[in-house]
Amino acid sequence: VPCWSLWRHFPDAQHILNVGMPFKPRFFKTSAFSAGMFKVLRGSNITVVRRDHDQLIAEAKPAEGTLIVARAKMNLLSGYRAGHKDDMQHLRRSTLSVLGMDHYMGRSCGMTASSNGQGTSPTGSATNDESGTSGMSNANQSRTPRIAIINRMSRRRLKGAHNVSMLLQEELGLPYRPPVVFLENMRFALQVEIFANIDILLTPHGAQLTSIPFLPRCSSVIEVFPYGYGLVDYFGALAAISGVHHSYIYLGANMVSETRSASSPDEQKVARRASVCAPAHRMVEAVHTQIQQWNRCCESQHR
Repeated sequence: VPCWSLWRHFPDAQHILNVGMPFKPRFFKTSAFSAGMFKVLRGSNITVVRRDHDQLIAEAKPAEGTLIVARAKMNLLSGYRAGHKDDMQHLRRSTLSVLGMDHYMGRSCGMTASSNGQGTSPTGSATNDESGTSGMSNANQSRTPRIAIINRMSRRRLKGAHNVSMLLQEELGLPYRPPVVFLENMRFALQVEIFANIDILLTPHGAQLTSIPFLPRCSSVIEVFPYGYGLVDYFGALAAISGVHHSYIYLGANMVSETRSASSPDEQKVARRASVCAPAHRMVEAVHTQIQQWNRCCESQHR
């Protein structure tokens, strides 16, 4: 994120990302997300190299002009940081453009799609209506927020996710059942498209939240934390700089003290591996609150 801020505000410079000697195989090969982001960087004229840092600096130093070096360090307690408040919106636009998804850039919050007469489901697939609001052809009519649950296959798996989905539909009177999605082994473009079609996301704490910048305007994230691992600011900071509302459910009594007490690497490992079993009523209440927030935000967008 800090690197993107730097590249964006020096558009005429040569942009280089040095992933370091130990990290290149991991950066490119461990996940579709990493490989997809490499494609975005390459499409944005950013060169990715694997070099010794000091040697690269010595070779890259220009005879004339200025060499600016940024070291992007991640802090689990303070989370992501950007140089300017709109840098993540710029990253979103650039990613959508590289992937050929420019049609998602100008979608109006809370309004039905009017470009082709079709709506979009919370998972990004075309439907004959907008999230169950059939018969709406006027682009100025409001639609139902698109709610989805992104689950995890292994650590911090949200137990009973499909039951929660059915309960959300029943309790909130939704015209559709919120989909439960797993991003593991899914190609990057589809991951981005799914996030671009979610207004309210319910999900356990995990790396899938790295895609927060791809959520649309007025969207919300409800992050569920296991006992002893309440690192709220990690993805909360990414949501803030992306213009996304962030809330959370912590499965314990005192998040600060319980997270602090599980400070050793072994204790954190145990906390991170635990499955997540949140009370259903808390998740329903959290989603209901974010629906109200989404409606207020959308109303303010169209005044």
